[in-house]
Amino acid sequence: MTEKKAPQFTKTELLSATSLSGAQRDQLMVALDKHKMYTLDEAKAAVQALKGGLF
Repeated sequence: MTEKKAPQFTKTELLSATSLSGAQRDQLMVALDKHKMYTLDEAKAAVQALKGGLF
């Protein structure tokens, strides 16, 4: 049985999602590295890590 991998996206692909609000786009812009690929869960975790370290 083959394990199904979650799709990965570039920072640019994630930022172009039409479902994001302006604030979510800003958070992704700061939290993600343009040279890496992310699953949706990894992108969300990167934003949470950023938000957790702000205050």
